[in-house]
Amino acid sequence: MRTAVVTGFAGTPFAKMAVHTLPLIEAYALRHGAVFGCANMIGDRPPSWQKVSTLHQTLQKHDLVVWIDIDVVVLDGSRWIGDELPADKWQGLVEHATECGEVPNCGVWVVRREMLPVLAQVWQMDQYLNHKWWEQAAALELLGYHVAEGPRAFRERPSDLYDRTHWLPAEWNDHPMDTRRSPHARFVHATQYQDRLATVQRYAAIAS
Repeated sequence: MRTAVVTGFAGTPFAKMAVHTLPLIEAYALRHGAVFGCANMIGDRPPSWQKVSTLHQTLQKHDLVVWIDIDVVVLDGSRWIGDELPADKWQGLVEHATECGEVPNCGVWVVRREMLPVLAQVWQMDQYLNHKWWEQAAALELLGYHVAEGPRAFRERPSDLYDRTHWLPAEWNDHPMDTRRSPHARFVHATQYQDRLATVQRYAAIAS
């Protein structure tokens, strides 16, 4: 199986975090025999949208691709996240239990080749172009969630994509607002922290 791990960033604050996280993400890919890539996320859309086009392009040549946000610290890289995805599932995500509702997080996103048309559909959902959750809001709609401007989300209808989604354990995308946080995080997502750079530095210093 051809596998890849990709990330990307734009702007000085994220470049400062990348100094600490990028080597860990690349080492994780190489450790598990995956190709590594880092995208320039400057474009005509808000940067977060560029992960959709990056995933779509990378899936053209790979069977399974893992996206890891640049503000994610690979704290424990001993296990391959791709092994978590059952054979009949198209994507893997962590769903957080937060004050905003039950919210799937695309900051760590495992996708198979079957997701190509889904990613193309996400890209076309311009109504979420400037939503605070960007491409994640579009993905949530396709999963059957109602997405409000709050932003808030709750699942409201059946979805074929939802049935093809595997919900990863919280350890794969540790989020400070998640009430179901794992005590043994593998990937720490440094979002919602008051000082994200300091958080990234602290976790990167103890990564294994």
